[in-house]
Amino acid sequence: MNSKGKPKTFTDRYTPVERQGLAKWLVDNTMLFVTLAGVFAGIAIGFGFRSYNLGADALLLISYPGELFMRVLKLMILPLIIASLIAGSASLNAKMSGKIAAKANLTMTKRKDLNVKLDVKCSKLSKILLLSALTAGKPTFGRRRLLDPLVIYETWLNANHTLSKTWTDNTAGSTSAVPMGKGERLIIGHAGTVKGFVPDALLAFKSQKTGNEFGRV
Repeated sequence: MNSKGKPKTFTDRYTPVERQGLAKWLVDNTMLFVTLAGVFAGIAIGFGFRSYNLGADALLLISYPGELFMRVLKLMILPLIIASLIAGSASLNAKMSGKIAAKANLTMTKRKDLNVKLDVKCSKLSKILLLSALTAGKPTFGRRRLLDPLVIYETWLNANHTLSKTWTDNTAGSTSAVPMGKGERLIIGHAGTVKGFVPDALLAFKSQKTGNEFGRV
């Protein structure tokens, strides 16, 4: 008997028994087992209904609860994140929040710098690969390919000087009294290397512009 006249075992009789071992683990992970059971049950029911060849309306009705649940979850994600950020920021002091913000800004800056460096590296690599493809079979010197220098030539022929005396010797003063920069011109441009002219690298057109021929070339 206690001081109030009740049996001593009265309070011990209603004391909850604490589970231990496997029983405690099963109780703590009840939600996990229920989720897994629902997943496997859904898979089994889905394979079971395949033999019935359900129509589009029946499939829509079956998928409606799941689609509604997924949309509700999507609507809850952003509010949960905002609430968590507010609660976390409120629990920290101003100094700690400033440190976290500074680290976040530093991380974002480093990430942007890394992206820029990767873009530059990829651009250089693509240029190297393109150059290697264009110079395949060329002689190499160390790690660099030796490219044949490409030279662009241009010349012009004045229409007023297309006479029989166009080609003269050194003693001739002039083949025509017409000034050199007057009249229509035939401008010819071509490209070549030390091995000769480049095939199909030819441009010929008539120019009516007077003066320096480089204005049209």
